[in-house]
Amino acid sequence: MPTKQRLFESEWQGCVDLNTGLFSARFFKSIIAKQIQSFERYKTSFSIVLVSMPKEIFEQKSFDLREIALLVRSNVRLVDEIGSSGDGRFSILLPHTTLPGAESVAARLKSRLTERLGSESGQKVQIKALSVPENLDDIKKLFAA
Repeated sequence: MPTKQRLFESEWQGCVDLNTGLFSARFFKSIIAKQIQSFERYKTSFSIVLVSMPKEIFEQKSFDLREIALLVRSNVRLVDEIGSSGDGRFSILLPHTTLPGAESVAARLKSRLTERLGSESGQKVQIKALSVPENLDDIKKLFAA
């Protein structure tokens, strides 16, 4: 394999969480940093939806992170970016979206996850919506390098 190709593949692997096929937490932080800069300069709105699933869901049921990642991906827009820490936590960047829009996405995700996981497991999933400018400081703290 040529050196250039190996270098490209190794750089790309750092961008993707291998358990989910989504952006890695490290790469997602860089996407959020750019979005924050865009907001601070141009006042472009954005929101983030945080999804946290307890490990027991994957231990008790026959679900894997990749299956859940596909469910999350299928319930957001193509322009939305999704990052994963690989341990049942997902972050979804919703460009040009205000807090009411993000809350709508969060409610839809909660509903879809509850349908897929069952009501008992679905109720254990935590979903939170954050938006700028209301939650800018919280977003900065969450995604600090």
